[in-house]
Amino acid sequence: MEFPEIKSTPESITKTKAKNKIIKAFDSDLPDEKDIAMEQFSEYIGKFAAYAGMLKLGMKNITKFGPEIVSTAKKMGFEVFYDMKFFDIPNTVGEAVYEATKLGIKIINVHAMGSRKMMIAAIQGREFALLENPKLERPLLIAVTVLTSISQDEFNNDIGIPGTIAETVLRYSINTANVGFDGVVCSGQEVKILRNSTDIPDDFILITPGIRQTDGEADDQQRITTPTVAVQDGSDYLVIGRPIKYIEGAQEILQEVIGAIN
Repeated sequence: MEFPEIKSTPESITKTKAKNKIIKAFDSDLPDEKDIAMEQFSEYIGKFAAYAGMLKLGMKNITKFGPEIVSTAKKMGFEVFYDMKFFDIPNTVGEAVYEATKLGIKIINVHAMGSRKMMIAAIQGREFALLENPKLERPLLIAVTVLTSISQDEFNNDIGIPGTIAETVLRYSINTANVGFDGVVCSGQEVKILRNSTDIPDDFILITPGIRQTDGEADDQQRITTPTVAVQDGSDYLVIGRPIKYIEGAQEILQEVIGAIN
């Protein structure tokens, strides 16, 4: 029996493009028993496969379940953002990135504040792992600039860095691009600034957390933006947690991203 050819439509292409911009952040609690936890995890995240192309796994669940939660997410069809935000002496970060690369993940991040030397060590760790394992996927190396939970007042007075957050994000991003990283994590408030900079390559990847459907939903985030503004300003990926905790929210966000692309 011959099956008819299924052709992509402009609508389906746009939907796929929008879905692949969305990174679902998973930080929920799971049971201590690993087999039960992975079963519940699979059942939950499987519902979001139509709305997000990537899953962000952070410190809590990676610390608790290790590589198993990464492999489980991959088995469910998700690419993985390994959100451990490495920040240490260069050799230690290089070794950590080496081990993370061997997990076959899509994105690894480190803190840009760790210096150019640290980022170069991260690149070396990745390339050494790829040299040893040529069949591995080449993960994107992304530098975190300034966390979206940090306000301008905290930045100047608690952390003690003068000037605006935007100025520092731009400086960190230029350093990151110059050492050969693939992109940065920045808030939506800095996306347009980076896209307009002649010192930032056009293909430099911008990942934006702190996404909320309205400007009044800041909760513990300080520098937020909406999906529409982030996409239109030039963000490549949107990291979204609370707004897509449930399917209804994921549907709404996907439709908003589709509208922003169009």
